[in-house]
Amino acid sequence: MNAEYIYKTDLHCHTSEASGCASENGADTVEKYIRCGYSSVAITNHFSPGHFEGFGGSYEKFVERYYNAIDVARRAAGDRFNVLTGMELKTQDSFNDYLVFGTTKEMMLEFSNVFSLYIDKVHEFFSSRGCIVIQAHPMRYGITLIEPEFVDGYEILNTHPEWESHNEIAAMWAKQVGGENAIITAGTDHHDTNNIPTSGILTKEPIRSDEELLKVLRSGDYKIFGGSAGEL
Repeated sequence: MNAEYIYKTDLHCHTSEASGCASENGADTVEKYIRCGYSSVAITNHFSPGHFEGFGGSYEKFVERYYNAIDVARRAAGDRFNVLTGMELKTQDSFNDYLVFGTTKEMMLEFSNVFSLYIDKVHEFFSSRGCIVIQAHPMRYGITLIEPEFVDGYEILNTHPEWESHNEIAAMWAKQVGGENAIITAGTDHHDTNNIPTSGILTKEPIRSDEELLKVLRSGDYKIFGGSAGEL
């Protein structure tokens, strides 16, 4: 391991306050990541039509609950650990999921028609506001591969224990299609109390804010770690 890259960040994590499929709350999740030696995690709860409809039909209340879940983790972390803002977004055009970094509650309240749009318009909205859109686990069965003009990159390593993400193929796809401009990410896809964080990115300095996360991802100055990948 290159000793310079020592700060661990997981870029794919769910908590029970906003993801109905998750069983561990934000406070316990933070404690787990601290024990596992991470310096930061992006909370990427599901932002999807199914989760919205299950909340009762109020988009404003759904958004409020969504960002409250991130605040729960931040309050638990205090100054011991860095909690970053993310989301796992689903649009109407496919079963695809997209990791979006750099959003705010105000931004998503403005984007109240997000679930009725296709990925081209979704990407256009987020790009105009400085966000980064990553296709999550692009090689899982049932996923439609998205060309690089509609995403900023690809999650090439997803270590969810119950899904086959075909990470090696995802890495090859990102390199061949996305080229040098594609942003690559990795994450545990944490959901449950028995999930142990095992992947993410390594940086030379801790990532303390959403702005720093966007800067790091665009710079390419980080390494992928976890699973069978070792370091990339």
